[in-house]
Amino acid sequence: MVMAPFWLGLALAAPANAQPVTVEIVAVGHVETPADRFELSALVTAGGDSDAAAAATLAKRKQDVLTKVAAAGAHGETRDGNEFELFATDPVAAMSLRGGAVGEDKTEGKVQASAIVTISAPTRAVITQAKAAITGMPGVKNTGTPLSSLNDAVPARRAAKADALTKARAEADAYSANLGLGSATLTAISEKSDISGMFQATNGKVPAFAMFQKSTGDVVATEVTITVTYRIDPKR
Repeated sequence: MVMAPFWLGLALAAPANAQPVTVEIVAVGHVETPADRFELSALVTAGGDSDAAAAATLAKRKQDVLTKVAAAGAHGETRDGNEFELFATDPVAAMSLRGGAVGEDKTEGKVQASAIVTISAPTRAVITQAKAAITGMPGVKNTGTPLSSLNDAVPARRAAKADALTKARAEADAYSANLGLGSATLTAISEKSDISGMFQATNGKVPAFAMFQKSTGDVVATEVTITVTYRIDPKR
């Protein structure tokens, strides 16, 4: 027969005059959701003997890329920019660029021009077709690996919060059982400890630090950290 130490029995037995205990629990909720948005960025460059010539060549190349992208069933948008600006919005694509930097390749003329094409599609199959369609086109730099995300991250974040609440409740109940107390009542929820919200894409634009958020798979993992406060009352 094994006897528990006397002090352990005292610790687990709530005294008659026990007071409520307040506990703060940090919980991380996690859910995985099938991706419904796939993105990639391409750098389009052109050169000429004058600003006008470079701009004209670039305009034609951009339109050719958009036409190919649309034919593949994807959506494309263009904006002025170089590979350094590409890094600010899509670091994965920027780091996969091959060849010289913009301004170093003088084979097409004295003046260089460039633009960034952002391509989005609802499925991996479509984004793969779009990438294949523009690969090898004149002036199109390597597009890298498509990134996957969610068009609307709110439902996934709410599901992750629900998962975090479930975990927090389990921890509160464990505190109650270990202390020999009664029921736990939720009194406060804080999202101040959650920094994942700042990594959300805005209007389809991907911030530089989204490289730590975006996925390259077919499933997007969403995590939310919350701090939950419970009041644990003595047994009645």
